[in-house]
Amino acid sequence: MSWLVYIFFSLFFIGTIGSQIGALGDIFIQNFSKEYVLFPIGLFIFLQIIFGYGLAKIQNWARRGVLLEANIVLIDLLALVLYDSKFGASKDVDEFLTRIIGCVICGLILIIHLNRSKVANNFLENKRKRRELNKNKEVVNYILANAHIGLGDVFRLKGDTTLAVTHYETAKKLGFALPEPAIRLMAKYYAENRIKTEEAIEFYLDYIRLDSIYDKMVISLLKQLCYLDETTDLNKRKKIKDLNKKVLKANPRIKWAHFYLALAYLFDGYPNIAAKGLKKSLSLEPDNLLAYYWLVKCLLNIKDEDQAEIFAYGHKFLDFKVEDKNTKAKQAEISYIFGNLIFKEFENSSEWEELSQGAKQKVNSAIYYFEISIKRYPDEAKYHYNLGRAFSLINNSSQAVKEFSKTCEIDKNNAEYYYYLGRELFKIGDFSNAKENLKKAIRVDSKYVYTHQAYEILITIFISEKNYEEAEIYCRKERKLFGNTPQFYAALIASLYYQGKYGEVIKQYLTAPVTVASLPPMSEIEEGILKGLFWKQLVSLSTLYLNIDYFIARSYSILNLPEKAVKFYENLVLLDGSRRIKNHDDNYPYYKGPMSVEDKGLKYNYYFGCTLANKGDYNGALAEFNKVLQSEDSKKARAYLQIGHIYTKMGKEKEAEDNYLKAYKQDGKDKDIIYYLGNYYLTTNKLDKALSYFNEALNLNSSHNPSHIAKGIIAERQGNISTAIAEYSSVQNENYADFLNKRLGILHYKNQNYKKSIEYLKKTKKDDAVLFYLGLSLISSGHYDEALDSWCILAKRYPKDMELERNIAKAHYLKGCHLVEKEDYQGAIREWEKYLEESGEDDEVKKSVAMLNYIAGDSALKGKKDDNLKTAKEFFQRALELDSNNRFYLYKYALLNLYLNNFNEALNFLEKLSGSEPDKSNLKYYKGLALLKKGEKDKALPFFNEIINSNKKDIYTDYARWVVANEHIKEGQYSEAIEILYTISELAK
Repeated sequence: MSWLVYIFFSLFFIGTIGSQIGALGDIFIQNFSKEYVLFPIGLFIFLQIIFGYGLAKIQNWARRGVLLEANIVLIDLLALVLYDSKFGASKDVDEFLTRIIGCVICGLILIIHLNRSKVANNFLENKRKRRELNKNKEVVNYILANAHIGLGDVFRLKGDTTLAVTHYETAKKLGFALPEPAIRLMAKYYAENRIKTEEAIEFYLDYIRLDSIYDKMVISLLKQLCYLDETTDLNKRKKIKDLNKKVLKANPRIKWAHFYLALAYLFDGYPNIAAKGLKKSLSLEPDNLLAYYWLVKCLLNIKDEDQAEIFAYGHKFLDFKVEDKNTKAKQAEISYIFGNLIFKEFENSSEWEELSQGAKQKVNSAIYYFEISIKRYPDEAKYHYNLGRAFSLINNSSQAVKEFSKTCEIDKNNAEYYYYLGRELFKIGDFSNAKENLKKAIRVDSKYVYTHQAYEILITIFISEKNYEEAEIYCRKERKLFGNTPQFYAALIASLYYQGKYGEVIKQYLTAPVTVASLPPMSEIEEGILKGLFWKQLVSLSTLYLNIDYFIARSYSILNLPEKAVKFYENLVLLDGSRRIKNHDDNYPYYKGPMSVEDKGLKYNYYFGCTLANKGDYNGALAEFNKVLQSEDSKKARAYLQIGHIYTKMGKEKEAEDNYLKAYKQDGKDKDIIYYLGNYYLTTNKLDKALSYFNEALNLNSSHNPSHIAKGIIAERQGNISTAIAEYSSVQNENYADFLNKRLGILHYKNQNYKKSIEYLKKTKKDDAVLFYLGLSLISSGHYDEALDSWCILAKRYPKDMELERNIAKAHYLKGCHLVEKEDYQGAIREWEKYLEESGEDDEVKKSVAMLNYIAGDSALKGKKDDNLKTAKEFFQRALELDSNNRFYLYKYALLNLYLNNFNEALNFLEKLSGSEPDKSNLKYYKGLALLKKGEKDKALPFFNEIINSNKKDIYTDYARWVVANEHIKEGQYSEAIEILYTISELAK
């Protein structure tokens, strides 16, 4: 029987232990972190191994019973620890404790079976005593808890919340549940004091378990504790997630707990669970607009989710009218997502293909959502960008430009935004802004996926605008990045050719020779050009590629290698004549205007003739042009024009006129032919005829710049300055800038509009005429230094030009006058000295310079310092050099020398002054004073006595009396001194 019981117990015990371990595992997975549960579970398993080993080794049943009882106590203790520290009344824990109780009962059965053992009986007796003791302790705790609850109620009713809380807390710690009033008081107290401890949270949970919940403060604080959003970090979110679970377990009617728990699942990567939770939240709280937002985000993350449902919830979210900026941003985001869901179908569609009606409706739907996004949140760049893309796709370029511009304004560091703005501006012909933005795209990110297209558009613009220098720069940059692509190779050849870099054209050809037999696939941009969706005068790079032979042939011709040029001209004949050359040959002096070669079976005679004429081989050129005239070539009118140019060069005026008239008769609507016919009459001074043809050319094209210029020249010759200015001002072409600025500058000077004259002349090349008239205008407007700069440059070129020297001298003189007006006498002296150097003798100017030196010297005397006196002396000396007979300068200079104790020099100048006026008292006085100071008293006194004896009533007579009296005093002759002093006038005294 004993063995049967043991076998039964062992099997039951092993099964129960396994269940307990499984339960512990479940609890760990659902409720615990590894750090908390790993140690108790490990300890539990280790002790089970020890107990199993003991049962196998020990033969005495009583001892086995003690061992089993100890194991039961261990299991009981572990469950108690886990229960008290982490769990409420959860199903998992109830099940776990049930299994433990089963294990305890099983153990008791075995122990009862073994009660014959004395040791076992003693163990059971001790166990019974311990339980009686614990029961007594529980009774004591029960009594104490009720006492504290009672005291708490008393203080609560008295209004002493602090003491009430103290007693309620003590009762709670003793393990007893509080009554509803106590729970309400405790929850409210903790909420008012913003207490967020674990004990406080337990009270908040107890509070929401109550039937009636009415304290908003408690609920509000608990909601704050449960709050989370996308910014909540992982560890904090995990705790909040657990708390929301507890809240819902305590009261499933708490609406916001469903919402926050769903968010936690969403942020943890469980969109399916989150979606269910959010739907539950919306069923309880239909006005929770953020629940709609997050539900849409959830559904978007669920594979194969019904889009109709997504849009339905999204529209409900968008229908809310809100003022909060963050919520508006979320509405904008959802609307943007909806727009993208629709628009992504068309993202890679060609702009040049016409969309179906259904496709247009879809794109308009996307536009609708993008516009909502911008309305709700206008500062997000990608919203404007996608709206711009959508507008571009339906060819609403004006709106697309507006949106792309806003995008670039918001985000200045995104190459894609700049590219699409530049591309759209290019489509509508705003090349200036298109270039600016495409350059920014390349500058921001040179490795951007559309950089190649940005280069293509830029080079297309540069070639079409004839800005060949920029075209060359960007062709070279593009080749460095992407290699030798045919279109860009052709653009580089063309840009070099039109800059006149013919050697570079040949060098590029020899470095990487290509043939035109295989035209590369048409690019997207070229497709738009050829379909006429851009500005009509754009040049396709593939067209340039077809014309490489022409550029190389012309380059060889100009480089005087006609034998090599011929081969390429022959290629032009062999290729399909339907291709077109639409380029401007600015380097050919006889021909200005766009070439258009459209005839099938095109021959190279015309171009070859132009090449020979340009080289000076007029006979060879005439032979080629005559071949053109004998054919049905549409270039016949142009051939007559070129023959007229040749005869003009050869001095055969009659033949030249005949051929110009034949060209005019052949094509009387060609403004260039009309212009050159007028130009012929202009060169032969038949101004009326010339004017009539220029007017005819302008009637065909009012902006024909050469005709306006020619009319301006005629007006100048006729002396009609205002008309000439008007004609020149009507020309808007940088190619004529230097000529126009020069003529307008000179004409404005003649019209006495010096400010305008200076403005134009400063913008042009500084040739002799420009420098001369610039100097005239500057000096006429008071800019003397700048005028002198201009004329000094001319003086270096023409050092013996007398008229120029006079003008420079005049400038110095006028500048000196200007400085005198500003009382800058020393500056005026410098300028007038230069004037004297340039102009030679000019007595009036010399006297003026002398006067300025005197004024400057007189000003220096006021300082009465040694340096000032020396400076004054230098000015007086210079004044006397220029005007040596000026008595005033002589007199001042003599006195200054007297003051400086230069007695001999002072006496010399005083003597010079006395020669013409010997009776002047002041001169006698200062001569006597100089001799006296020199120590020659005997020579000095006769001068003073002579003044005294003259009985003149002037100040110098009194001065003389003072000096003589003073000398008597020095000799001790006081009576004589007094006698003289009595004669001094009251004025002197």
